[in-house]
Amino acid sequence: MRARYAKPGTSPGLEAVTEEKPALEFKVVVISYDKDQLTETELPLTEVPAPDPADRRVTWIRFPAMPDAASLAHFGDRWNLHPLDLEDVINTGQRPKTEIRDGQTFTILQVPALEDELSIRVRQVCLFLGPNYVISIREDGPPMFDRVLNRLHTGGRSGRIRGSGPDYLFYSLLDATVDHGFPVVEALNDFVEDLEGELLENADAVSLDTLHRLRRDLTTLRRSQWPARDALDPLLNEAHSPLSKKVRGFMRDCLDHQMHVNESIEVLKENAIGLQELFLSVQGHRLNDVMKVLTIIATIFIPLSFFTGLYGMNFNTDISPWNMPELNTRYGYPALLLLLVGVASGMLVFFKRRGWF
Repeated sequence: MRARYAKPGTSPGLEAVTEEKPALEFKVVVISYDKDQLTETELPLTEVPAPDPADRRVTWIRFPAMPDAASLAHFGDRWNLHPLDLEDVINTGQRPKTEIRDGQTFTILQVPALEDELSIRVRQVCLFLGPNYVISIREDGPPMFDRVLNRLHTGGRSGRIRGSGPDYLFYSLLDATVDHGFPVVEALNDFVEDLEGELLENADAVSLDTLHRLRRDLTTLRRSQWPARDALDPLLNEAHSPLSKKVRGFMRDCLDHQMHVNESIEVLKENAIGLQELFLSVQGHRLNDVMKVLTIIATIFIPLSFFTGLYGMNFNTDISPWNMPELNTRYGYPALLLLLVGVASGMLVFFKRRGWF
């Protein structure tokens, strides 16, 4: 999750469209609805009409992918979107936040996705809320708001979205974005539980690299999700929130979901730290067992080495009767072997009774 910033010292916001940098052909989906009817059309971004304050229908402009900077700047000029917000849209990887200015609300959230067993991809979602419109812009990836769109089509006059204003659609998109964190957290929780079981059964089946990658991905997940709580809080402020009182009641549930995701991430991170400590403890215990065996073997051979070294000295017994008289004993060699075996056996019995192995 790396933010892409403009070069230091450049003018804030996006550059205006010029002849040298024309807007590209980028298509968006424009959905307009009220209680009675709904229309959905695909238009080039340059042909999307400017918002009409007198229009009582709700308009949802859905970007299927991230547009180019020139097209977005051209669209922002006609829709009166703040250039700093547009800059944050293009420079993905931004910290989740909410900006409320001039009757318009801009919210950035980060959506995690588990692409394989240990690879988390975080994509940025940007939402604009105006008097009668909602704009959703997200990075390339799998569809996120298809269920919200399906509710719009199938709900009809009795549907909650069709019967409410743009603030409820804005909440629905936020709720769908936040809820994408639950499958990731559940998948990681299952992975951590399986990893713990493998670690206890067979420590060789788990590598330190796997645990390190798990902690790294959880750190990335925490960075993307933890600030979302602060981003959603301003939407519940009664004095400045652009949401109606009714929608703020639903928004509290969305905030509860985000807090649940955050708490689950914290628990997972603690479990990952515990797994790493357990892995190092198991490895240390195994190393201690190996060192214990090697120490016992070395200790047994200390007296054996002493006896063999002692009787390996070359003293001539013909010169002096004190020069190792055992060398002239008929059964001296078998006796020495029995002595060595007895010493080693006695030490093994002693170590066993002491519980050293």
